[in-house]
Amino acid sequence: MKKRYMGLMKINNTIIRVAITVVLICFTILSFIYINPEHSEKNISASVRKQYVTDKKEIEWIENHPTIKIGYTEKNLPFCDKDESGNLTGMLKDITGDIFRNIYMEDRINFEFQSFSSSADMQNALVEGKIDAAFPFVYDRENYEKIGVSESQEIIKVPVALIFKGDYRDTLFDKIAITPRPVQRFCVDNLFPDSDVVNVKTGEDCLRAVQSGKATCTIITNVRLNPLFAKFDFSEFKLLPVDADISYCIGTKDEELRDIINIGLGTLDKPYISNVMYSYVDSDLSYSFLDFIKKYYLTITLIFVIVVGGIVFLITRENIKNRRILAETEERLKIINTLDQDYISIFVVNTKTEIAEALKLEGTVSVGSGNKKKSFPYKQVCEKYISVCVHPGDSAALAESIKLKNVTGELSERKQYIGTYRVMKNKETMYFQYRFVRIPDTDYIIAGFKDINEIMQKEKSQKKLLEDALEMAETANNAKSVFLFNMSHDIRTPMNAIIGFTDLLHKHLDEREKAENYINKIKVSSDFLLSLINNVLEMARIESGKMTLNETCWNINKFYSMVFSVFETQIEEKNIDFITKIDIEHTDIMIDETKAREIFINIISNAVKYTPAGGKITVEITELPAEIIGQALYRTIITDNGIGMSADFLPHLFEEFEREHTSTESKVSGTGLGMPIVKKLVELMNGKINVDSQPGAGTRFIVELPHHFVWRDSQEVRNDTDVSDDFSITGLRILLAEDNELNAEIGITILEEAGFVVEHAKDGLECCNMLEKASDNYYSLILMDIQMPNMNGYEAVRKIRAMNNSKKSSIPVIAVTANAFEEDRKNAFDAGMNGHISKPIKTELLLSELKKVLKRDIFI
Repeated sequence: MKKRYMGLMKINNTIIRVAITVVLICFTILSFIYINPEHSEKNISASVRKQYVTDKKEIEWIENHPTIKIGYTEKNLPFCDKDESGNLTGMLKDITGDIFRNIYMEDRINFEFQSFSSSADMQNALVEGKIDAAFPFVYDRENYEKIGVSESQEIIKVPVALIFKGDYRDTLFDKIAITPRPVQRFCVDNLFPDSDVVNVKTGEDCLRAVQSGKATCTIITNVRLNPLFAKFDFSEFKLLPVDADISYCIGTKDEELRDIINIGLGTLDKPYISNVMYSYVDSDLSYSFLDFIKKYYLTITLIFVIVVGGIVFLITRENIKNRRILAETEERLKIINTLDQDYISIFVVNTKTEIAEALKLEGTVSVGSGNKKKSFPYKQVCEKYISVCVHPGDSAALAESIKLKNVTGELSERKQYIGTYRVMKNKETMYFQYRFVRIPDTDYIIAGFKDINEIMQKEKSQKKLLEDALEMAETANNAKSVFLFNMSHDIRTPMNAIIGFTDLLHKHLDEREKAENYINKIKVSSDFLLSLINNVLEMARIESGKMTLNETCWNINKFYSMVFSVFETQIEEKNIDFITKIDIEHTDIMIDETKAREIFINIISNAVKYTPAGGKITVEITELPAEIIGQALYRTIITDNGIGMSADFLPHLFEEFEREHTSTESKVSGTGLGMPIVKKLVELMNGKINVDSQPGAGTRFIVELPHHFVWRDSQEVRNDTDVSDDFSITGLRILLAEDNELNAEIGITILEEAGFVVEHAKDGLECCNMLEKASDNYYSLILMDIQMPNMNGYEAVRKIRAMNNSKKSSIPVIAVTANAFEEDRKNAFDAGMNGHISKPIKTELLLSELKKVLKRDIFI
């Protein structure tokens, strides 16, 4: 079998490739020209069309089989396949209709087409009687007789080509690459039965197998060969025609149906069937064929000129141009209709005739022949649209922008021309966009109009957000600058005093009166500096949202008495008339004592500072009804006759770092944070604050805070009492856990001067070890720093509370820490501590807390 092809290899391979290419192009062009309904009719012999099915058996068969089930294989164009809607397409669809139409049986028979994924599945369905006929069948009568299948007469023959690389050789047929298609398997089994088969999925894979050397050759029919020309460089392949054309037919188990089909096939001319087949080849190659032309431009150009020269007289230049324009226009309109559904109106405009054709008006784009289209003079429709719909402020500009000469001028430099304008719709202003796109090499442009109001509104909203964000950033930047300026001034002022008086103190240590004066001024400046730091930290905590309410029971008379007592010394020194008026029914309330005290201390502190000597301050406390049952509204009015504030400054009173006069101007120290803190604390407690003031006439603050009241017999009301002075602390031993040597020295000195015996641990771990080694009751109390190396204060107190010795595990522990916020106090108590003192240490508060805890521990 191999030797029969030896002589054929002397044929020039280049001539073969050119010849095949010419044949394919001719088939394509002839199919384009001749395949249409008119040619179908003309290629049917008039005498044959008059034939009828006269055999009695055949007529009875048709009467008993009004529906014929025909099977076909999927993805098998040009023979058969499914289209996008799942319906049959390919030459089977056309030939089936022609067979029964030409013998006048079309209206007496219904067809049901059933698809199969493989030829084997289709053949099994036919043998089992699930379908009446099947296509395509490779003509192989001997094989089909074995399974009881009858073949129709031959429908079409397809040439077969052998493709390989290099020169012809004895081993050419050793490995043949084939796909699962039965045609290739049929060729191998009948022509090359001794060859090894390399199974691949597609025709492309067959050529790749030959390229890579996995296979020595492949066999492909010419209808499968066409798509491969555009994807492969066939200069590296050689094509050898095989003397074995493949015949295709329809298979059936019913002889009557076979005879009927044969009669119908006899009405069809072979050229007509070829044209039908190649029309589907062409439709499947609409894009790849262009790619093929690009790839082999020089060769194809020469062949194309020769072939087209023979048919150029049959087709006029104008018809070619019109078809191209129509195809390009419809293609672009399909794209617009698919991608730009938001365009409410689309027109195609002829720039020469100045006629606009409406393709979309608040609906779907209309494309293709047979659709009704509306045409208008472009200028007329633009003028009417502008006069009726467009905003008066944009009418003139839009009219000028969309003049046809201006549009064509813009499109001569770019592919599209876009602009925006406003329209009036239901007395509302809305934004629209026009878009003009040119169709290359034609006199047509596409004009689209769409509603972009939502987009513009979003852009405006985003722009407003950006402007607001910019304004906030600038405000924050200004506030930062003000903050740095104020903090620089306010921190340097007390620090200057502290440093200056410290230097003077060194020089005058022997002069007791001067030394005491300097010490007092250092203390005042230190207190102010601490207040400034506390206020800044407090403000930062409030703004971070970490602050929460921690309410306990308090007697309101006791609360206000505690607040007023803070200012007794200052009031006496300035001889201020301080008057209080209290009208309250429920005296026991739930209140966050720390935050409420900070509110009123800040307000009263300002009243005392800014009221001159001999002035007057009045505090009125009144209980009012509240909306919530079990609550009362407590209104506190604080009035002074001090320096007051201007009307211009009042709106900025609660802004951070804002002061009407600096401490340099007013001679009164302040941070500009007190009132913002008050405002935020009042809001945190669901209250309200208002202020009235006039320069030189004084200021009035009105604070309203809601509180739940409690009954005396329902809950113990807090009533802190001072530790009596008769409690002796002399000789009691304290263990001080402090990692900072300077702080430890200060603490030891204060405690020893008060009468305590002090031992020092440098961290929490050392503190626990010293307590474990000591005897019971050796230490009376532990002062515990929080932030320490090795083991912090929280871990240390937990370890102490877990000791097996009950006397040691219950020893009083007081936190002494720079963590001075309310949650720090809570964390200390939650860890198991008995008290909390914040740094910097004030001797009086330290000793008071020590006595309180020690006395409670002793008497408990």
